[in-house]
Amino acid sequence: MKLLETGLENFDTIYADMKQQFPQEELKDYTAFLNLLKSPCYKLLCLYENESLCGYIIVYTGEKYLLVDYIAILKSTQSKGLGSKIIQLLPQIFKDKAGCLFEVEKISDLNPQTRRRVNFYLANGAQKLDINYIYPNSNGGLPMDLYYMNFTGKNPIRDNILKFIKEFFDFLHKDIVDIDEIYSKII
Repeated sequence: MKLLETGLENFDTIYADMKQQFPQEELKDYTAFLNLLKSPCYKLLCLYENESLCGYIIVYTGEKYLLVDYIAILKSTQSKGLGSKIIQLLPQIFKDKAGCLFEVEKISDLNPQTRRRVNFYLANGAQKLDINYIYPNSNGGLPMDLYYMNFTGKNPIRDNILKFIKEFFDFLHKDIVDIDEIYSKII
């Protein structure tokens, strides 16, 4: 099992999978992804088992922290613990980072998958942060929860997390007209 940073050779397959697995309001368009992936701080890593693509993770790397922008296991290889394997490999790959943030849908009784996703992050060592988080989109934002996985054993400093949020908002969501207004609602 290998998690390797990759170029764009698998991106068409990955983007087709993303359109099936992620809600439209959370998904960037194809061209936006290609532009972001040209930056050294936005990385696509693919999980391989026996040379076969099994899953992927796209991260934004800041000075101290990572943001997992997307993580998924291909439908054909799900329910084998591979998502957990990706999460467990992050501290080994990004040894210079203090931890990792995950944007997670709020739990909804109308969608049982939301509880399953939260339990996945909790089981892999992430903790919910006490931050009123809003995922930026063109509809004014989507309330979500923010989870943190510690790589160093030290708790994150709230002000550092808020600065990191501003940093990745400015990089990932510069196309959102009211991004500063959305950021101002995060407390």
